[in-house]
Amino acid sequence: MQDKACLDLFSGTGSLGFEALSRGAAHVTFVEKDKGLFKNILKNICKLEYETKTEIACSAAIKWMQNNKRKFDIIFLDPPFDQVNYESLLSNIKMQDILATDGKIYLEIDKRVEIMLSQKQKVLKDKTIGDVRLMILQ
Repeated sequence: MQDKACLDLFSGTGSLGFEALSRGAAHVTFVEKDKGLFKNILKNICKLEYETKTEIACSAAIKWMQNNKRKFDIIFLDPPFDQVNYESLLSNIKMQDILATDGKIYLEIDKRVEIMLSQKQKVLKDKTIGDVRLMILQ
């Protein structure tokens, strides 16, 4: 995490992004479409004094990606399991060119969901804990 630029897409509470900051990330961008959760993340950014290391957007993920110009070393994806087409999401990340060279994607999905990855994506780690499948992709 040290000195990495991170994207916490589908931030929810922002826990993945805040954890990255606590481990030395240089910058985290939070994207959350729920206004209540967005306001809570904003409050926590101020409380933890991370204003200079963060950016936050209240937006749907795909819409936000279309307007983003930044590249990220690490992208955290922990979307609501029943509301996302993972193949489309990963394709949009590739198409919008937001993952830095040698960047990594941390993905959480329901363990019962089958996901088709592109041939160019490498699975660096694949682990199941309870009902959740955790993957690190490159």
